[in-house]
Amino acid sequence: MISKLTFEQESQLSIYKDKWLKIGLSTDRIDIVEAKNIGSRLMKFLGRDKYISTIVMPCPVTAWFAVVMLSELEQQIENHKVQINDKTINNIIDKALNNNPDLKKSFIHPCLDGSLGWSGWCSFYDYMESCLDCELDDWSILKDITKCGFIWPLNNFVVISDKLSILHMQDGLLHNESGPSWSYTNGLCGYTISGVAVDEQIVMQPESQTLDQITKETNQEIKRIRIERYGWDKYLLEIGAEILDTQHHDWMESLMKTPDGMTVLCTYDPSTGRPYALEVDPSCSTCEEAQYFLNPSEVSLEGIDVKSNAVYPVVRT
Repeated sequence: MISKLTFEQESQLSIYKDKWLKIGLSTDRIDIVEAKNIGSRLMKFLGRDKYISTIVMPCPVTAWFAVVMLSELEQQIENHKVQINDKTINNIIDKALNNNPDLKKSFIHPCLDGSLGWSGWCSFYDYMESCLDCELDDWSILKDITKCGFIWPLNNFVVISDKLSILHMQDGLLHNESGPSWSYTNGLCGYTISGVAVDEQIVMQPESQTLDQITKETNQEIKRIRIERYGWDKYLLEIGAEILDTQHHDWMESLMKTPDGMTVLCTYDPSTGRPYALEVDPSCSTCEEAQYFLNPSEVSLEGIDVKSNAVYPVVRT
């Protein structure tokens, strides 16, 4: 029994983590023939002896639609009311690809999350087997699953979704300021900034936002992103923000308050001259108090009670 890892064994942990993280986030295209073989092997592994066929779809949504129809078809098979042939299956694929609105209903059949989920388990098994010489049961089917997207093993069929074709990340979060952060080959995609899901307009046409859209945004994270993309200087000017205080150093900084209650310190980076804005606590009424809120360990305010924040706001440029 292993009670403690050696230095060498411990140093291998990050290597196996990075290896399988790369596999899990890979956007390599799925091979249709290989995917069908994986589906057949998976059903054998699960003991589904009534397996008929594996169907590969371009994205999770179309795969979901196929699952809904195939589940209904399986009921007919069970009741001996239908004969399955290639034409029957192809008709189902065509309907799923056409995004039939009647198929957009709740469906909770168990799903395997393919490369995005099982790569984590593979990292664990690979490390245990390769570095610790543990004897494990055959887990090769799990390796195969990481070559696929989402997988639905039904009673007679397996539906496999292709993997992402585009994936952009920054600091471990989905992020892309110039296009979709993730996308599938059929066009299904999503827009994300710093891990926050936003709509296409915010990323692709931020200047087309209106003040009404920004001020009525109820999600505070998205609202701040809206303002950043729109431009803090433009937003503060157009919304009629009130100047609470101004200080002159080698540069000028101003504390401003918006009609909807945001208090913002507007200043410049002395080294680059780049303007930026930082949201501070509404209790701040001077630039000095705002600086203290942001950096309580670097600014001293005697006799002034200002709420400082243990988690400082992100710089908003």
